[in-house]
Amino acid sequence: MRVEPIKDKDIIRRMLEYLGKKNPRNKVLFAIGIYTGLRISDILKIKVDDIYCRNSIQVKQKKTRFYVYIPVNKELKKIIKQYVEANNLSKHDYLIKSREGINKPITRNQAYNILNEAAEYLGLDSNIGTHSLRKTAGLNLYLASGKDIGLVMQVLGQKDPGSTLRYIGVTDMDIDKCVRKLSYL
Repeated sequence: MRVEPIKDKDIIRRMLEYLGKKNPRNKVLFAIGIYTGLRISDILKIKVDDIYCRNSIQVKQKKTRFYVYIPVNKELKKIIKQYVEANNLSKHDYLIKSREGINKPITRNQAYNILNEAAEYLGLDSNIGTHSLRKTAGLNLYLASGKDIGLVMQVLGQKDPGSTLRYIGVTDMDIDKCVRKLSYL
């Protein structure tokens, strides 16, 4: 199944709100994904000390083995600060901590189920999965940067502009809509 980015900012806000009410940890999971563009495998290994009260996060990516340095957005910083302080987490705790075992992160399957439950609750009919977070971050970075595909490629570690555009969901339909809006008269 190919997952899609969440393109509607109102849906993103509603997803954050729903996840926060259901379980604040799940809101943090979602927020880290949409603000950093990290893969779920990298999000789940983050410990409190890696990101709490920091201006950037350094992560050795599981897939590529390369280090990435990502600024921590002020909104994300606030979400994390509230969560860590409300749950009295120590600096050695996993941020996305499972209720099972002692100081273990949730599994990828749990993360997938959390996101799918929220998507179902909100009535989303598109394919939502853990990779949707990364694609959502990429799409919104693309739009926020004035459509600087090079910047998005660098953040996501992509090598080809065309595949990056497809990856973040800039589809033929979007291109068709844009071309139809062109006017020189």
